[in-house]
Amino acid sequence: MQGVSDALSALFLKNADTIGWWFDSGLDEIVWTDNAANIFGLPQSEVPDILSLFGEREQKAWQEAIQQVQHGRGSFDIELPCTRGKEKKTWRVKGSFSHKIPNLTVLGTAQDITEIKRLHHDVERNHYRYRNVIESAMDAIVSVDKSQLIVLFNKEAERVFGWRAEEATGQHLNILIPDRYRGAHKAHVDDFLVENGTHRAMGRSMELWAVRKDGSEFPIEASLSKFKTDGDIISTVIVRDVSTKKAYEKKMYKMAFFDPLTGLPNRNALYDESPALFQRASFLELALIDLDRFKDINDSYGHYFGDKVLTEIGALLKRVAEEHGARVYRLAGDEFVVISVGKDLGRLTYQLMKIGNVPLQIDNHAFWPGMSIGIARSPGDASNVEDLIKCADVALNISKQKGRGRIEYFREDLFSAIEARTLLSTKLEESIRNGELYYCFQPIIDTDTARTVGYEALARWCHNGQQVPPDVFMSLAEESGRIHVIQDHLFDFLAANVAKLGEDAYLAINISPSQMVAETFYRSLQRFLAESGFAAERLELELTERSLLLVGDEVVVLLERIKALGVKLSIDDFGTGYSCLSYLKDLPFDKLKIDRSFVMNIDNDPKNLAIVMTIINLAKNLGMSVLAEGVEKEGQANVLKRMGCHLFQGYLYSKPLTLSQLTEAY
Repeated sequence: MQGVSDALSALFLKNADTIGWWFDSGLDEIVWTDNAANIFGLPQSEVPDILSLFGEREQKAWQEAIQQVQHGRGSFDIELPCTRGKEKKTWRVKGSFSHKIPNLTVLGTAQDITEIKRLHHDVERNHYRYRNVIESAMDAIVSVDKSQLIVLFNKEAERVFGWRAEEATGQHLNILIPDRYRGAHKAHVDDFLVENGTHRAMGRSMELWAVRKDGSEFPIEASLSKFKTDGDIISTVIVRDVSTKKAYEKKMYKMAFFDPLTGLPNRNALYDESPALFQRASFLELALIDLDRFKDINDSYGHYFGDKVLTEIGALLKRVAEEHGARVYRLAGDEFVVISVGKDLGRLTYQLMKIGNVPLQIDNHAFWPGMSIGIARSPGDASNVEDLIKCADVALNISKQKGRGRIEYFREDLFSAIEARTLLSTKLEESIRNGELYYCFQPIIDTDTARTVGYEALARWCHNGQQVPPDVFMSLAEESGRIHVIQDHLFDFLAANVAKLGEDAYLAINISPSQMVAETFYRSLQRFLAESGFAAERLELELTERSLLLVGDEVVVLLERIKALGVKLSIDDFGTGYSCLSYLKDLPFDKLKIDRSFVMNIDNDPKNLAIVMTIINLAKNLGMSVLAEGVEKEGQANVLKRMGCHLFQGYLYSKPLTLSQLTEAY
């Protein structure tokens, strides 16, 4: 037996935490290897009593385990605490049956596993903390092994991807990658999984696309890391669903670069995109588009219809422009820009003009907004978008000066014309105060009686000794808001001088669209009638046919209020606009005035003759009188008389006369 003892002691001699033991059935005691004294810190003489260092319950457990092995010829493996003063340790005791040596029935080991237990506890505690952090993380965390099989899938990953952890674990990472990206993903996997390599994706956030369990794709931000454990490479990806962030960014981008009403790119988009356009384009044209009658539509019908018109026009411009490879922007209000790169805009702009001249049907109303267009080019006119818009704006203003509904190309000499027009506009009100604005009266003749039955009041402006054309300064007054100043000036003049027109003749006054939508006009009209004593039945207000296109509910009410005063209403320049017979039926008009363009060639143009005949018959059938303006030749007068028109106005009878000329002549 001594030989066995020596052999076992030699085996455990250098072991610092494990001792050998055996049960000698002949002695009925446990025998220890020689290193037991050092490990337990005992004198060699006390080694036989090592078992007494354990508590009674631990001793009993050890002894019972030995007995069970002896009877069952098996083995045991138990952990027993051992306390010596303040020192607490845990021993792992193992034993198994032995039959090779007489009396040595159980052979085993006892190992101090106190430090191992502590380390294991620390590991478990750290693992718990790690799992707690992982599970409570606000980002999805997914780990895969070297084969790209998922080994970790936290709660946020469950929410983000729609897979339960037990479903995802063990599956290939491809379940989270959209089909169209799997090829690219596979191409980078080998590079990333190199044990000693550093992939470019390490340590930085990437924007990628992922797929949920239900197949829906969504944008993510992902950051990657990897570590080696137990001979395997574990790769971890931290994922954040950025769908909301992307939607917000998209919304902010749309708010910054797109017009909320029309959906078209806005001024910011134009200025943002233009540098690249100018850089790549050898030739570029920019068209600045303005709706001619938008303000009147807005004032007459309200912003609801104004917005509807802008939306419809924007959609039409976009469709036509895109058919020609051009791009449309809404600058502000009723201004739009069309840019064409490498192509002349000429053909396109004529199609754009048609958009403004075709009636828009909105909520049972028809609108003819009309368009004026100014065009500038690069190179040539300007080399950046801001200057190009300025040049196009100059051309646009010239288009409006020439009567609107036109296309004008920028020229350098236009700057002086614009400056002159701007100066003229600022001088208009000053000229009114200085007495440069005066009025002429053109007689209206009834050929049945050969009598002058009325006069049309016409404004004239002599500035610095030169006559300013009426269409020029009246459009200036409209644009600058000074039309109401002229209106009040006219009423004041008439109130003081209307008696000089005689007792029977009526007086015709032109009113503009902007006057129709202003409450001040009705008050000025009432004041004039009260102060002048002029009979309301002798006053006639003329509205152009084009202005009727802007008639809204409030204007209808205004016309009815005017009619209730006894004032008569007539439609001027009839036939030159977009005739809408419903206006003649529904509005309280008394007279139609045939435009001079139809009268001019009536004696030798069958088409003009047919149009005039239609207008005369229409007026008669509606119970209206009819007047022909611009009658300059006897032949014209004779034809009109034969068709039943007997009210004439024109140079054949009299040119417009000042009040002094009028009193002398009549």
